[in-house]
Amino acid sequence: MRRIASLLLPALAAGTLLLSSACNSKKTELQDIHLGSNQLSAFSISSSEKTVASALERVQFSIRNSTEGQITNPEPLPYGQALDKVRLRITAAAAAAQVEVALGTGNFESWTATKTYDLSSTKDLRIRVSTPVAGTNQREQYVYRVHLASYVNDPQTFQWSEVSASGLPTLEGGALGLLEQAKGAALLWRSASANQLTSYASTPTSWSSESLSGIPSSEHVTSIASLGSVRYITTSAAKLYREQSGSWVEVSGTNITRLIGPLTSTQGEPRLAVIKTKGGSQQFGLYDGSQVESRSYSVPSDFPAAGSYSYSSSDKLVGRTTLYLFGSQELAGKHYPTRWWTTNGVQWAKDRDTLSYGASPLYETVTHLASTSESFRFVATATGLEMYFSRDGGQSWERGRDIALTGLTPSDFASKRILALKGADATHIYLLMGGTQPRLFEGLIRRSEHN
Repeated sequence: MRRIASLLLPALAAGTLLLSSACNSKKTELQDIHLGSNQLSAFSISSSEKTVASALERVQFSIRNSTEGQITNPEPLPYGQALDKVRLRITAAAAAAQVEVALGTGNFESWTATKTYDLSSTKDLRIRVSTPVAGTNQREQYVYRVHLASYVNDPQTFQWSEVSASGLPTLEGGALGLLEQAKGAALLWRSASANQLTSYASTPTSWSSESLSGIPSSEHVTSIASLGSVRYITTSAAKLYREQSGSWVEVSGTNITRLIGPLTSTQGEPRLAVIKTKGGSQQFGLYDGSQVESRSYSVPSDFPAAGSYSYSSSDKLVGRTTLYLFGSQELAGKHYPTRWWTTNGVQWAKDRDTLSYGASPLYETVTHLASTSESFRFVATATGLEMYFSRDGGQSWERGRDIALTGLTPSDFASKRILALKGADATHIYLLMGGTQPRLFEGLIRRSEHN
């Protein structure tokens, strides 16, 4: 889905908010490179059908000018899109180049930008580029082999099953913060009458309670985060507590009312993005363990509520991290998924997808797999459960099809508090249904099967 990006704070600087892909160190591979005027400088696909074109035009391709040219798409084609009226967008390096296309093992035919191809039954084609040889009647030619990677199965395929578990949180007062740790996670929540901190290791099938000694029972816990190896909790009394030697100790003088998530400074030092009270208003700040830096940026009214899921992503080129926070926004009676992000903790931008939920959300939860940049969003409504997928870390979303909920009974989740959790690897996620008798469901992800 197309997204709408808005910069909420005009002071966002280009240098501060540069987002780039991390450069991974890889072993150098030597290979023959074709150098000539009969190369392609760009390749992409579209369709004469507008609804299909918007999906196909997002597919990125890699062009390799080796001994035999190769064009591939690292990510499979969007699933379920009609490929009977595909248009090839081809740009040759030389203006005098002649371009021809052959499907499968068929014959070459002249290419034009408006010509459509039926790729329903074949995902392989060849592109021949030829240019005149100066001073002769001959033409030099070079052939690219194109393979369009596509999914074998619906990438939304999940297989869900209920699993037995012990110590499951009931989520009676809502999930106030999920702190993902090196192994497992810790959940801050409220039962009917008490603060609760429970955690699991590796998989969320066995939960154990942790002590909140030092935090008065009269104060309701509101958020949790870690700075380095030290955990912090805020309470309804606008107090900050630090974990120390098995108990929680109040940290005075910070005015922090909410912890959002971790960031890293340009010097590689850990920081916490926070919200603090200043002059009677709520403002963004950055906490280093001893003091809060703030720049008078007030918190917008539609900023995600406490308990919203967040994750951090490192960018080696910029030398710091980006913190992402998921939420939703209501406009004209419809609800839309949003993703907020920052690189300095005090200046935030927002992405809002044009996709709206099928029904008004009562409760929603998100989990993110850093290894695949996939995010999964679940929405509990008055009548059941909806699921949404993101392949780009939450920037854009697609609605889940029925196959995504295979093994679940959506109506069981009607008006239920829910919590999405990660497993020990990128092949499973979990969905916790709250209540007096909480239930845990394990989802096996099948989306990586493609050719």
